[in-house]
Amino acid sequence: SLQRNFKAIYHFIVNAFKRSNDVNMRIEALNTLSEYLKWIDLRNFSYCSISDVFYDLLICYKDFRVPILNCLIAILSRDDVAVDALMSQIFQKFLCIISSHLDLLKEEELIPSFVKILSKFICLDNCALMPNDLIAELMFEYTKSVDDPNLFSFIVDTWHHVTQCHMLSTNALPFSSNFILPLEITLCSRMY
Repeated sequence: SLQRNFKAIYHFIVNAFKRSNDVNMRIEALNTLSEYLKWIDLRNFSYCSISDVFYDLLICYKDFRVPILNCLIAILSRDDVAVDALMSQIFQKFLCIISSHLDLLKEEELIPSFVKILSKFICLDNCALMPNDLIAELMFEYTKSVDDPNLFSFIVDTWHHVTQCHMLSTNALPFSSNFILPLEITLCSRMY
C-alpha cells in the first residue's frame, strides 16, 4: 500500500515542507523522506529533480543540512543503486556543490555525513565513479583529521575497498599517484 501510494505520500511530504514555516516540521518531513528513500522504488521520481532540491537546501539552509545529507545517504545506501546516467549526474552535482562550498565539509556536525557520502560514492558499483582526485583528496583530509574511532574505521574500510576494487583487480590507481605516499604515511601514523 505504501509502495502503491508513494507519489501521493511524497507530494504530501514535499507540500508539508514547502508550506510550513515551522523548522521542526520541515526537518521531520525531510527525515520521513529519508526513511522512504531507503526502500521506495526510485523510478517513482526523478533523481535530478530531487537532487536539485537537496543541493539547494544544503547550501542555503543550515537547519536542513543533516536531514538533506541523510536523504542522500539513504539513496546511496540502497542495495539496488548503481552508477547510471542519473547517478552520475547526482555525483557531478555533488562535486560541483562541495567544490564551491568547501567550508561545509569542515562543519563538525556534518563531517560524519560527508564521510559516509564520500565513502558511498567512492565504493558505489565497485568504484565505478573513480578515479576522481577531488573525492580522494577530501577523503584523505578526513583520514588525517577524524578523531572518532568508529568514523575513522569507516574511512579505513573505504580505503580497503578502494584497494580491492582498483589496485588488486584492475592494477590501476583510483586517484593521482601523488596520494599514495602521503596516504600510506598518514594511515601508518594513525595506527594505535
